[in-house]
Amino acid sequence: MDVKTRRSLHFDSLEDRVYLSVAHGTHARPSTLSGSLVIPLPAGGGSGGTLSIEGNGNVSPLGPVSALGTLTSNSHGGGGVVNLAGGDGGVVLNFHVTTPHGRNAKPQIRFTVNGGTGSFTNASGQGTATEAVGSSVNTVVLKLHGTLKTSS
Repeated sequence: MDVKTRRSLHFDSLEDRVYLSVAHGTHARPSTLSGSLVIPLPAGGGSGGTLSIEGNGNVSPLGPVSALGTLTSNSHGGGGVVNLAGGDGGVVLNFHVTTPHGRNAKPQIRFTVNGGTGSFTNASGQGTATEAVGSSVNTVVLKLHGTLKTSS
């Protein structure tokens, strides 16, 4: 016996559904933060262990950046905040410097990334910096290497 069943085509409404990419919130995308900042030194040095930073450089993934901030130091170390601004936004770097004792001991420079603007809003990360003499006697170069996480 031949039985025919008639079925109708049915579509579910998608308006009340939550996409999986949205349901789990934003995820941090890690990338490498690396590059160099060229910082001109003031003619008379900093005032009382404080150095105002006004420099520029190229830091991946931000691209060409300008750097603005303040670093302080004493015989035990120091720190400060430097803002890096690029074409698509910027990041805030908090520096912590430890001065080891001993002859020819170089300072250990660490930084954390605490927020940003534009494409780097809510950025986080950490890394290290090394100090090198610039091409001019009155400049210092900070070479940055670390991680940067941004919200997707």
